[in-house]
Amino acid sequence: MWKLNKQENKVKENTANDNKIENNSSQKKKFTIFGFTITKLLAYFIIYSIIGFVIETIFGLLTKGVVESRKSFLYGPFCGIYGLGAVVMIVGLQKFKKNNYTLFARRFYYRLCN
Repeated sequence: MWKLNKQENKVKENTANDNKIENNSSQKKKFTIFGFTITKLLAYFIIYSIIGFVIETIFGLLTKGVVESRKSFLYGPFCGIYGLGAVVMIVGLQKFKKNNYTLFARRFYYRLCN
């Protein structure tokens, strides 16, 4: 009986220590830009650069009938301008994240008035 209680106490101590470690790791301050970490923005950049390259290549193939050579400052199937444009749009439109209607309402209003 006493051995069981001793083992239970060790288990409780270990879980308490694990909880302290988890709390300390979650309390690390991460550098963010408008709520996005650098790694998330880099991932967006890479994903949209590849998607832009693929769409542009398919468009060139359909319209001209040949696969064009795309020289860029990035190696591989990347088109940096699409990645940069996507990241700027994602970060810039965070203002309208909670209420999407304000973005479209302003546009509709300006179209009616001009």
